[in-house]
Amino acid sequence: MAPERWIDPPRLPLVDPFDGVCEAAAEPWPPDQATLTQRCNFGYARGHCPRFPADARFDAVRFTVSGQDQVRWVLEREYAPSEHGTVETLSGRMAAQAGAFVQAWKRRPRKESQS
Repeated sequence: MAPERWIDPPRLPLVDPFDGVCEAAAEPWPPDQATLTQRCNFGYARGHCPRFPADARFDAVRFTVSGQDQVRWVLEREYAPSEHGTVETLSGRMAAQAGAFVQAWKRRPRKESQS
């Protein structure tokens, strides 16, 4: 999904916006553009998306790169961190999301360090 779909692109959990197939429920589903731009790319769809699992233990996952270029993840529940770790501990969908984050993060221009 191209960032230009937004007038003013927001800061997204995976750096860039993505489209694809929702696998939150038993049957895969291709979300429409409004759902992608308002919910899927941000997390926190609980109570707003009928496909969001009622028993999900977290609302969103965030990724960041530490000072040593180590990729870390944080699971959030009700806008607060609930679990965290490094990408080496991930598998499945979260590992795929971490990979997407890393690729998008590497494409971003870096500010020069000031000495």
